Amino acid sequence: MPTPIISLDLETTGLEPDHHGPWEIAWATALHDVEDGTVTVLGRQSWFVSLTGRERLDPAALRIGGFGRYTSIEAAGRRLPWWAIQGLLFSDLDVLRAAAKESMPYENGHDDTRVPAPPVHLIGACPQFDHRMLERWLGWAHRHWHYHLIDVETLIAGKHGWAPPYNTETMTLFACGPDWENPWGRKHEALADVRWNAGTTEQFTGDLTTGYVRGQLFKRALTLRAGRAFVVAGSGR
Repeated sequence: MPTPIISLDLETTGLEPDHHGPWEIAWATALHDVEDGTVTVLGRQSWFVSLTGRERLDPAALRIGGFGRYTSIEAAGRRLPWWAIQGLLFSDLDVLRAAAKESMPYENGHDDTRVPAPPVHLIGACPQFDHRMLERWLGWAHRHWHYHLIDVETLIAGKHGWAPPYNTETMTLFACGPDWENPWGRKHEALADVRWNAGTTEQFTGDLTTGYVRGQLFKRALTLRAGRAFVVAGSGR
């Protein structure tokens, strides 16, 4: 059964949601198949937010996020006011929900009533930060995605028993293996982080799914073996 997900990342003018805001945003909407772990991307966008000049700027946050890209020639054609970006985001979420609904099975296998699709889940590296930052920009963000946010770093760290702070390169190695390459740029570029989130989620959950299936097959084999042993014992053989 597919779960609709959105991988989203912001680069912001600071760390305080009440005083700062995004200057770069990227997202990817996708259907995550919980049976085999695959992630099918439906839409992907990356934009710079047009600043008004009245924003409160934190030099340290701007340096970490690579704010120099905002003033580059490349960024000139990729700046939009927030209201326009908001409309594009909502449009992609609508498409995602419709695709999730169409992919659901029918309740009785033959009528026109489909099983309700799961709500959209927000995934990311520390998605609580992006969620809190967007509260002021989107209104009540919970109506756009499920209140349970999925932190990719926490999933990987929990599997391996790591304590924060986390090292992204080490996480990628353990989640995806030494042969998996991330060709999507450096950390703290919004679109690169979005692709890392989606890519490592697919690799990581695919591995978990494989492990789960193997575990179920092993349990079934034990059950069948125990059943045969019971039959043999009961028959007096």
